[in-house]
Amino acid sequence: MKKYELTAQKRVKRDDGFRHTLYRIRALRDFEDVLEGQPGGWVESEKNLSQEGNCWIYDNAAVYGRAVVSGDAKIRNFARISGNAEICDEASVRHYAKVDGEAIVRGGASIEDFACVKDGAVVDDLAKISQNACVMNHAQVSGEAEVYGNARITDDAKVGEGAKVYGNALIGKMSLLFGESEVYDNARVIGDIFGVSDNARVYGNALVNGETGYASDTSFICDNALYASCGSLTENASVSENAHVYDFASLNDNASVEGNATLRDNAEICGDAIACGNAIVKENGRVEGDGLVSDDDVVDGEKVITE
Repeated sequence: MKKYELTAQKRVKRDDGFRHTLYRIRALRDFEDVLEGQPGGWVESEKNLSQEGNCWIYDNAAVYGRAVVSGDAKIRNFARISGNAEICDEASVRHYAKVDGEAIVRGGASIEDFACVKDGAVVDDLAKISQNACVMNHAQVSGEAEVYGNARITDDAKVGEGAKVYGNALIGKMSLLFGESEVYDNARVIGDIFGVSDNARVYGNALVNGETGYASDTSFICDNALYASCGSLTENASVSENAHVYDFASLNDNASVEGNATLRDNAEICGDAIACGNAIVKENGRVEGDGLVSDDDVVDGEKVITE
């Protein structure tokens, strides 16, 4: 037996230059929190809402185009589902949120407020996208990850586990965020397959665009720092202020690069070492232990600074 029907009540929705005639739905039987005779939201045809499961469109929410809602999914308030989007399992979309293109929202994921998911993006598991955040261009958000504020996840990037992206942050170009890591403020992580994991943080106006590198443990990149290295940033290491780290350079332990310092060309800083001022560590140079390079110091070749 069908669980709903299309009523004679209709309205026209214009979207991306197309005209869609939508019909309000009405329940034909009781199921879950829906009662027989109860009006629902809007669809363009019965292809938009499955007659199986407990999925439902509430209030003034609308589903049209080739979009499909199935399983036990719920669409509420003024949410809009269009294009070839798919909402399934126990996923929910509410408030003024939009899902379109080839996007998929599944599992127990929720899309809220004015958030959007589009262009082949996938939101899965218990992930939550809210406020003005957007997931797009085949990006994926899963686990218990949260994306909010004006954050953008794009270009095949993946955010999972308990990671958070918020503020005006941007994650793109196949970058990976996992663990309890956070990227926020105006920070950008746009390195090809660059990974941020564990409790690592990227914030301020920091730019991360190194290829295949990673930041892990409790390390952080902040302020106006540039991290364009394919190397590692681990443990409690940090890059801050106007510092630059690039090529295959790496930082470990409690090491820090700050001020206008530069670390590059396979150089490494570890232990409790610090590079600051206008210092440059390059070409396999190494600073370790309690080493300090500052002012206009240059460490290069096979030179090792330990104190």
